[in-house]
Amino acid sequence: MDIELSAEVRAGVRERYPETYFPDPVLEPIWYGRRPTERVPATKAVLDQRNNKVLSIVSDQYKIVHYEDCLQMVENITSNIDGYGKIVLNPRSLVEGRRFQIQLKFPEMQKSVHKLDNIVPKLDVFTSLDLSSRLTGRFGAFRLLCTNGMGVWEMFKRYARKHLLSLELGDLQGTIQEGLEGFNTQVLEWKKWA
Repeated sequence: MDIELSAEVRAGVRERYPETYFPDPVLEPIWYGRRPTERVPATKAVLDQRNNKVLSIVSDQYKIVHYEDCLQMVENITSNIDGYGKIVLNPRSLVEGRRFQIQLKFPEMQKSVHKLDNIVPKLDVFTSLDLSSRLTGRFGAFRLLCTNGMGVWEMFKRYARKHLLSLELGDLQGTIQEGLEGFNTQVLEWKKWA
């Protein structure tokens, strides 16, 4: 499933999350020389059209994945997941739009392992325009261990794809489903240890 949303749908995503910065990335050729007349071969710059900042230098095989597209994909996938209660979705842009994280929590799935020992399933989806991260989904559980906020992250499933040519995103839904199933198994194991 290759996703690329229309400008209207992307605008709708930005309206639903007004506190989140969404860059407007484009691929631009790179020139060099005293009077830029020579083009750097097989290389392009990812430019944010909102502020004219260069986000990264990439190969000409790189495919831009708009943050709005990822967020819409995650919304579509989570709307198809039944039986796990309300899903809290929190997107955020990092490092002036170079990186993006979507955090999903399943608060109604919180389980008690022992008295005052609760775990909550969580999914983090990461992508970037500065090449620091490929499109990655990590599903796991956060277990609070101390009143100072210290906890343990247990990862059950991981999904990752590079931003090259065609980006297949359908596997992420399977990762979430398998992760939720793994969560229930892990809770039973932790209860045995407690």
